[in-house]
Amino acid sequence: MEKLSVVVPVYNTYPYLRQCLESIINQTYKNLEIIVVNDASPYIEDDEICKEYASIDERIIYIKHEENKRQGGARNTGIKVATGKYITFIDSDDFLIKENIYELVVNTFKNNKKLDVVGFNVNYYYDETNMYEAMSYVDVNKIYKKPKLLKITNMSDIIWHKVFILNSIKDNNIYFKENFLYEDTDFMIKYIILINPIYQFLDIAAYGFRQRNDSVSHTKYSASNRIKSLYETYRDLEEIFIPNENMKYFLNYILENYREIENGLAEDSKELEYLTNKIFKNLQENEITLDIFSLFIKNEEVKKCYERSVLKYKPYKYKLVTPNIIIYKIIREIKRIIQQIGGIFKWKN
Repeated sequence: MEKLSVVVPVYNTYPYLRQCLESIINQTYKNLEIIVVNDASPYIEDDEICKEYASIDERIIYIKHEENKRQGGARNTGIKVATGKYITFIDSDDFLIKENIYELVVNTFKNNKKLDVVGFNVNYYYDETNMYEAMSYVDVNKIYKKPKLLKITNMSDIIWHKVFILNSIKDNNIYFKENFLYEDTDFMIKYIILINPIYQFLDIAAYGFRQRNDSVSHTKYSASNRIKSLYETYRDLEEIFIPNENMKYFLNYILENYREIENGLAEDSKELEYLTNKIFKNLQENEITLDIFSLFIKNEEVKKCYERSVLKYKPYKYKLVTPNIIIYKIIREIKRIIQQIGGIFKWKN
């Protein structure tokens, strides 16, 4: 029976920590290595609960950081210590809903030796009402094979509803960025681009994602931070030799997230301009759609970035054997859309 390593970062979650640990130790799959990492929490209750559970379950490895490394650093400690064939991550204020989920996941790996990742579904959990809400990410029971079917959005960019082959992470030196917002996104982007994994998603809601107004996940995110994080991730990847086909996954991911991030970009034109430039220079002709163009005219800052980073690539500035038809079409279509919008405003006025 193969070992599964479960990494649990802990910081100021003592009101929920017992439920989290109980949901792990009571799994029907018993060959677990439970790595609990106290990330220098100042709350003695965190330490006391971790020590208590380590004393009653020999599968628990308790590690306490001397200094705070945030969630990414705590997970990295777990990866380095882990000895299982598989590895997964659980936030210490969340919990597992299904007692047999790890058994089902390991059996899925055994039935398909080519799988790199097995995931499962998530339910929001609301403390105030003790109610669950379904939260579905991708097509279930479908095997995503490399490279055609797999995109970052197929897998989702959260970490804690997935089980990985541990060696695929260690052998490729993929770790979480420390003191970094969107560390899950950064990790998943690099994992997908570097490994190009085969992935299966089970139709089982097995993870309880607790909704807390005071949690980091509810307070740290903004359009500004998202742009800067994506920018840093892209620059990291540029320093590694990555096939162009794989980098397209990331460029498509940025495009698909423009709707989310376009509303708060007034002070991030430098990072946005860089990403915009990369996206348009890598667009394929069949990817040119009005939907993409519309993203660049809703927000003035986005439009300015487009003008700075794309319009300078007009066809006549290229000394190529074949004309740059793609850029020409982009410019032509943008102008046409702007004219249409201008006509609408005139008609309304």
